[in-house]
Amino acid sequence: MIKSNPEISKENIHQPNNLNGTKVPFSLFNNPDKFEPLLFWILVIIGLLPILFNKYFPTLDGPSHLYNGNIVKELILGNYKEFSNLFTFNPLLVPNWISHFLFAILGLVFPDFLTEKIVFLGYFILTPLFFRKICLQITPENKFLSYLMIPFAHNHLFYFGFFNFSIAITLFFITVNFGLKIQNRLQAKHIWKLAGLLLLVYFSHVMILMITIAVLFLLPLNVLSLEKKDSNYKISGNANFWRNIKYTVWAVIPALLLTVNYIFRINSLEQAPRTDLLPLLKMIIDVRPLMTLAYGFPWKTYNWLLFTFFLVLIGGNIIYTIKNNFKKCTDGFTFNFPAPRFSLIWFLIAAAFTILFLIVPDSNLLPERLILILYLFFILGIATLKYPRKLRIASLFFILLIQIVYVKMHTEEMGNLSNQVDKIKETTEHIEAGSLLLTLNYSDNWFNSHTAGYFGSGKPIAVIEDYEANLSWFPICWNMNGPYKLDAINNWGVENKKIIGSFYVNAPDTTVFSLMTKNNELVKIPYVVKFGNSIDMSQDYNIKAEEVLSAGYQLTFQNDFCKLYQLKTDTIK
Repeated sequence: MIKSNPEISKENIHQPNNLNGTKVPFSLFNNPDKFEPLLFWILVIIGLLPILFNKYFPTLDGPSHLYNGNIVKELILGNYKEFSNLFTFNPLLVPNWISHFLFAILGLVFPDFLTEKIVFLGYFILTPLFFRKICLQITPENKFLSYLMIPFAHNHLFYFGFFNFSIAITLFFITVNFGLKIQNRLQAKHIWKLAGLLLLVYFSHVMILMITIAVLFLLPLNVLSLEKKDSNYKISGNANFWRNIKYTVWAVIPALLLTVNYIFRINSLEQAPRTDLLPLLKMIIDVRPLMTLAYGFPWKTYNWLLFTFFLVLIGGNIIYTIKNNFKKCTDGFTFNFPAPRFSLIWFLIAAAFTILFLIVPDSNLLPERLILILYLFFILGIATLKYPRKLRIASLFFILLIQIVYVKMHTEEMGNLSNQVDKIKETTEHIEAGSLLLTLNYSDNWFNSHTAGYFGSGKPIAVIEDYEANLSWFPICWNMNGPYKLDAINNWGVENKKIIGSFYVNAPDTTVFSLMTKNNELVKIPYVVKFGNSIDMSQDYNIKAEEVLSAGYQLTFQNDFCKLYQLKTDTIK
C-alpha cells in the first residue's frame, strides 16, 4: 500500500519526478508550461501551410500592393523612365505606406514571390504571437484559448488584400502588449518607444491607430485598485494612473498630428447607404471574418460551430463565476462580485464596435472592417475570462479542429489561384523590361479584379493599370505633371477595356493603342495583354479592341490564361 508523502506539495505533484523519486506520468494538460508553447508553434506552422505549399498567395488587392511596391523601388532607382512618366510619390505623408515600403525594400534582394511570402509569414506569425502575449499577461491559465487568433489571422480582410490594415492589427497587438508590460513601471524613456510604435501604426492604417490610442488610454485603469478600509472602499494607485496618462499623451502627439493633417487634407469616405439590420446580424452569427474565399457552405457550417463554441465558453464562464462567488452563510447566500477584469474592457469595446457596425453606412467596406475589429476584441474578451479547467482543455481540441479544417480549404483554393499567377509570370518573360504594358481584364472571377498588378510586380514593366494611383490615401499617384495626359485613367473604378476607343486609340494613328503627350504626340504602347476568358463581343469596346489588335499587333505568346500581343514591326515607328 502506497503511503502519502507529506513532502509532495500540490505544486510538484504534476512534475515528471516528484520528491520521493517516483515517476509521475507526464501529460500536456497537467504540466502545460513545459511543452504547451511547442503546441502553440505547431498550430502556427499549420496556419502557414497555405503559404508554404503554394508559390504565390493571391488576394484581391494584393497584386496591386505588390506592384506598387515595385513602383516605389523603380522610382527611387530611376532605371526606367516610363515609371516616372506614369507615376509619382504622394506629397502627403499618408497612411498605407508600410506594405509598399516592405515590398520595395525586400524587392531589392528577393523575387516577388519570396517578398510576398516574407511579409505574409511575418503577419501570420507575429499576429497570433502578440495576441497570445496579451492574453497570458492578463489570464496566464488560459494558454489554450490564446490560440484563438491563429485561425482569425486568416480573415476576410487579409484575403481582400487589405495588407496595410492587417499589418496595423499586428502592430496594434504589439503596441498594446508593450503598453501592458510597462503600466506599473512607465517612465519617460518609454515615451519614445511608444511614440515609434504609434507612428508605425499610423503608416499602416489610420483607423487602427485611433483604436490603438483609445486602448492605450484605457490601460492605466489596470494600475487602479479598490481597497476596503473599515466599511468604506478607497481607490488606490491614482498617482501611477495620472502619470501613465500624462506619458501616454506625450507618446501619441506625433502620430496624432499626422492623423489630423491627413483627416483635414483627405476625404477617404464615400457616400453610401446603410445595409439592412437583418443581413448585418446574420454576418455576426456567420462569423463573417472567417468567410474568406466564399460566403456559403461548407464555410458556414464550421463558422456556426465556432459561434456555438463562443456561446458555450460564455456560459461556462457564467457558471464558473457563480460557483466561485456564491457563498453559503447562516442567513442564506451571499455573492461576492469579482473585481473588474480586462475582459470587461475588451467586451465593452466589442459592444461599441457592434453598435457602429449596425448603424454606419456601407462606405469603403466600412462594415467589413468593423466586424473584424469587433470580433478581435470579442475573442480577446473570450480568451481572458475565467473557465473551469475541463472547458479550457476542451477548447484546445475545438481550436485545433477549426484550424485544420480551414487550413485544408485555404490550401486547396489558393493552389488554383497560384497557378494563374504562374501563367502571368510565364507571359512577362516575353515582355522587354521598362516597356509600357496595357492590360485588358476579361476574367469573370471577382478575385481577379486587380490581378494585373502581377504583370509588373516582379519585373520592371510599366503596367498602365493601378487602382491605388486613383486614390489619394495611397503613397503612389498618377504623375499628372508628367509628359502624358492621364486624366481619363485618374478616376476610381475606370476599366481599361471600357475606355479603349476614347483614351487608348488616338489620331493620327488609330491602328495602335497609344498614350497622348501634353505636346499632342503619340507614344505607342508596345505590349497588350488580355487575360481571362469571358470576352463579350456584343460590347462596342471589345469589338474596337479586337480591331486594333488585328491591325497593329501580332500575337507573340499565349497560354490558357493570357494572350500577349506586340506591336507589328512595321508599326513600331
